[in-house]
Amino acid sequence: MGGLEMSAAGAGESGLHTVDIEHVDGAFRSVQRLTSAGVADMPALVDRYFGWLQEFFFGVVRVLGRSRDERVVMRVLGVPAIRLRQLSRTPQRVVYAVEGGVLAKPGGEFVFASGPDDDAVAVLRGFRPRLPPWLYERTHGPVHASVMRKFCRSLGVGS
Repeated sequence: MGGLEMSAAGAGESGLHTVDIEHVDGAFRSVQRLTSAGVADMPALVDRYFGWLQEFFFGVVRVLGRSRDERVVMRVLGVPAIRLRQLSRTPQRVVYAVEGGVLAKPGGEFVFASGPDDDAVAVLRGFRPRLPPWLYERTHGPVHASVMRKFCRSLGVGS
């Protein structure tokens, strides 16, 4: 899987901009650019995201692990929904492999990376949901996009 490419769409505006969503052979790629996020330390952004998820979902979603941990598990009502294994961690980039769970088949990556200026990107690539593609596109996919927008607002960027 190649490097991240960022679009100029929405340049000059604060907030979350979906740069790319693609579905090929049962795998999805979703790229969101958090403009003017002002977070240069990606492990700190990942930790903030994982902590925020638990608060946002009132504990229904629990995240076991943080950016410094080799493994992270997102649980929904106690069930492992998505299991992640850390592949790399630098101040500019945190990369997890998707190992599976009730919502995800093994394969794909979840990446937080710093971009130009104060931007950051959140990328889910090669993601293979357990749901059929047509159902994922109408349920889990839109929920993921909505959650990312609300996380961006929690950072104080976007409306």
